[in-house]
Amino acid sequence: MLTIYLVVVVAAFPIIALSIMAGVDNVEDPAGLLTPANWAYQLSFSVAIAAAAAGAWRGHSFARHALVVLAVIHYGSIGINNLGLIADSTGEAAIMSRDTARWGRVVQGVISIAILVWYFYRDRNVREYYKRAPDDGGSG
Repeated sequence: MLTIYLVVVVAAFPIIALSIMAGVDNVEDPAGLLTPANWAYQLSFSVAIAAAAAGAWRGHSFARHALVVLAVIHYGSIGINNLGLIADSTGEAAIMSRDTARWGRVVQGVISIAILVWYFYRDRNVREYYKRAPDDGGSG
């Protein structure tokens, strides 16, 4: 179930959001999200997440590890980016509500990483699923 969530939230949603933004006329892009380099990065990252999720769903232990690493990179970079934005906005009372939302994204990233690691490495049922995977011997 968590693999499906990662495909939707980490892989598909960013591509859909970028496509909508690119299709709207006169969209302000101060963060540079609509650059060809960002499109290439997001597309390749989304394909890698989807491929790892599909492999993990089928019981490939290597894909499980790859999925966790990619998701940690995703949520970690969101957290680091938001910490940087909070540090840049220190002392500006007008954007305190933005800082609250940014702190929320930092906390969400930490919690998401903790859930991913617990689910894929500590949950007994999940570990058993990967141990019985016939294709790679359950090497994880």
